[in-house]
Amino acid sequence: MRKYTLALVLTEERDLTQLLFKVKGKITNTKILGSRPLAYRIKKASEGWYGFFEVELPETQVKELNKLLKEDEKVLRFLLVKKEGASYVQPLIE
Repeated sequence: MRKYTLALVLTEERDLTQLLFKVKGKITNTKILGSRPLAYRIKKASEGWYGFFEVELPETQVKELNKLLKEDEKVLRFLLVKKEGASYVQPLIE
């Protein structure tokens, strides 16, 4: 299991545990910013729900998670970044 930070902009708040269960992952930390206006329209939406998640999942499932996020109509934008150095814990947002 490798640690990643997942940044999401969604059309509405939703539970990600089912999505991560499909790729054998789990959420270890969450930072929710809530609904905010977008700088520009994305898929006809002018407002988005922002959330940052620390997740653990097998390296072999990263492509599958990317595929599921791209196919999800509620996901406006996402970014999945591998966390370097498991002993160093970086805060999500200060």
